[in-house]
Order: sequence, then C-alpha cells, then structure tokens
Amino acid sequence: MSGEDYRVDLLVEAARMYYENSLTHAQIGKKLGFSRWTASRLIQEARDRGIVRITIEAPRAEHYQLEQGLKEYFDIDKVIVVPQETGENATFRAVARAAARHLQSLRPQPRTLAVSWGKTIARVARELPDQWASGTTVIQTNGGPSYTQDNFVSESIRTIAEKAGGFGRVLPAPALVGDSRIASALRRDFSIKATLEAAANADVICFSPGKLEADSVLVRSGYVSEADLQKLFDRGVVGDLLCRFVNEQGQPADTELDKCTIGISLKSLRNARMKVAVSSGVGKTATTMAALRGGYVDTLIVDSGLAQSLLKPAETPTEK
Repeated sequence: MSGEDYRVDLLVEAARMYYENSLTHAQIGKKLGFSRWTASRLIQEARDRGIVRITIEAPRAEHYQLEQGLKEYFDIDKVIVVPQETGENATFRAVARAAARHLQSLRPQPRTLAVSWGKTIARVARELPDQWASGTTVIQTNGGPSYTQDNFVSESIRTIAEKAGGFGRVLPAPALVGDSRIASALRRDFSIKATLEAAANADVICFSPGKLEADSVLVRSGYVSEADLQKLFDRGVVGDLLCRFVNEQGQPADTELDKCTIGISLKSLRNARMKVAVSSGVGKTATTMAALRGGYVDTLIVDSGLAQSLLKPAETPTEK
C-alpha cells in the first residue's frame, strides 16, 4: 500500500469514527494512537479533500431559494415563502398565519401599525394571538369599502388592536368619492387628516395588493362599475394598492380616480418606515409584481406558487 493510500484510509477511518460513531476527537486520537489535535486535523483534511461531504436536507430548502431569489431580484429586505397547501383556502390561511407570526416577531415591537382592509388583513387579524404586542395603536390606511360594510373594516382593526392591548383608529371616510373636490374637502377634515398622517408615519404598514376583477370588494361595493372596470383594464391597470389603481410598474394608472381616493398616497407608502405586503395565489401575480416594482415593499409574505410566478421575469432580466 502506498503512502497516499494509507493516508486516505486513515482519513476515512477517522471520519467514520467522528461522523458515524459520534466519537470525540480525544476518543478518536486514543484509538488511532494520535493526540486529539491530530485527530481534529485528520477530520478537517477529510472534509477538505472531499472524502466527507455534508448535505443539509431541509424541508424549506426550496422555499429558501425562492426567498433569496426574490430578495435579490427585487432588492427588498425580507421574504417569507409559505408552502402551498391543498386548496386555495388552506394556502390563504397559511400565508395569513405566517404574516401574523412575522408581526408578532418584530423587534422592537411597533408602537403604531397601519393596516389596509380586505379579506387578507381580516384573516391576519384572526390569526394573531392575544398579546402579540403590547400597547400597539392600529390605524386604518384608507377609506372603507362602503357604509354598509364599515363593521367589516372596524372589526379587523379592533381585533388587531385588542390583541395587542392597544386601541384602533378607524378612518371615518369612504375609499372613493365621485368628485375630486369632495375628496379634497374630506382630506382636510381634522379627524381624517390626523388619521391619514398617523397612518403614513406608522412604524409598520401592513397591506395586501388587490386584484382587479369583477368580484373584487371595490366592484361589489359599487365604487367601480363593470364599465369602469373595462376602462381601467384598457388603461393598463393591474390592481390596486390601498385602493389606488396602478399599472404593471406600480405607477398610478388613472390620475382622476386617484384624486377621488381617500387614503395615504402611494408616495407615503413608498416612504414608510417598514412596508409589509401579504399576498396569496398566483392570481395576484400582476398586482404583487406592481407593488414590488413600485418600491412599496420591504417585507414580502407569499405562498410558493406565487413566489415562483413572481420570479419568472428573472429569466429575462430586461422584463424587471
């Protein structure tokens, strides 16, 4: 046996003792007639020469790659990818749970949290545990869907606030009005102005990009008619961010309608201290992409199917 063959056999024997039999360096050195320092060097050499190869099998390994890919491609701070469940509703709930866990994990705890309204945020509110924070004030970012559904909006805000031992600030205004002059007058109202300023300056803003479709809340509430919907499609609208309609680049796609909207501006959203976007389902690809491209997201929480869909343009970098 050559000197090299002997060396390799020695490395294999030392590595087996360490990795398969869980012996300490001292025990290996004693068995082989070396010091524990020599045993340690043998094990390191076995790794350096490729005799030992360590593979980490993690259930979330694929999701970790998606998270890193999205972080790098869109240049954002944090991404949480949730495995798809069996059925859209189960996946939706899983994403909401992940969002709730993320809000609970924030350190320092937010003193103020501004939230949009809708099914996603309502579900996040349900998933938050009691005492998820201490004394957090929860603020509504934009006007409600309609006067008949005010309870739906205030309930979510109240739930999040009560579970944090804080209180909620509801925005006493509709999401959209029919005249920009009325909207301007409402925004000057002391209570509305103060609430919007508090929302824009919140420690965290948590929202869900909205799809543009016939059964969306804005359409069901009567704010947008089917005729309006088609006009918005024709103008390149892909969805809404806090009830502000945007194109695929995240820019306002209807300036007149934007003037009739009661809520924090897209500029305020972009400049917020921390923006957390929660989105579920590949049907939200376009509007979530718009939020990312527009710079309205610091932390993204999505399911794996949506994550994969968002990364497709990465294959052709000019499409970013």
